[in-house]
Amino acid sequence: AFPVIVDFDAGWASKFVRFNNAVIVDVSVSDNNKVWYMVRFERDEYPGIAIIEPEPDWSGYSTLCVNIFSAYESNAALVLRVYDNAHNHHYSDRFNKTLIIKPGLNEIKILLEQVKHGPVYRELDLVNVAGIELFANNPDTYIQFRMSNIYLK
Repeated sequence: AFPVIVDFDAGWASKFVRFNNAVIVDVSVSDNNKVWYMVRFERDEYPGIAIIEPEPDWSGYSTLCVNIFSAYESNAALVLRVYDNAHNHHYSDRFNKTLIIKPGLNEIKILLEQVKHGPVYRELDLVNVAGIELFANNPDTYIQFRMSNIYLK
């Protein structure tokens, strides 16, 4: 399915996706046949989704994409993390970005050049990407969004 990083509906995805106090509560298909997943992030310290062992070589692409729809009336935040095989488990040794999720449709596009320069002391190896995480940071109550698959362009 590459350049789709994760297709939550595909049988193979369950081997590579870990839900940490997050759950898919609904699946719908839009008029243009786009699949949307309602993901609920529970009230917890870091509820989220981890994609382990994605296709490692992102060097032929320029952008990491995901569409997120929020029905909330105010902004919310999710954190996107990308790390490679050389990651030393320190915050400064990976790409971290807080995504401000506005009401309505959010077309999230992150240049892989930014991901590459995420670690403070080195470049992230886009040929050996080891994982992606999308999580909330200690929400007061559960939050939920409609999300598309995560993919590269």
